[in-house]
Amino acid sequence: MLVDYHVGDKVVINIDSREHTTTPHRRFQGRMGIVREVGRRILKVSVMLGEKQKILQVKLNHVKPLMQEGRKEDNKTGAKEEQEVKN
Repeated sequence: MLVDYHVGDKVVINIDSREHTTTPHRRFQGRMGIVREVGRRILKVSVMLGEKQKILQVKLNHVKPLMQEGRKEDNKTGAKEEQEVKN
């Protein structure tokens, strides 16, 4: 929940069943989208559905950031594991 989203960030739609307001349709569960607009309480996320682009208005608890493989934290732990294997 303490993630600052910016326009252009990639997110995954993950429906939180505890809250029913601004819940996206179940067909969007697990889909990847791009943040188009950031509000105080909602995000506008564009999701491709077939060949069409859909714009979803979702609250922050219905999305989570997409983890990229090239992150700095992942590279640091990978380097440590390689050093341990060599020793």
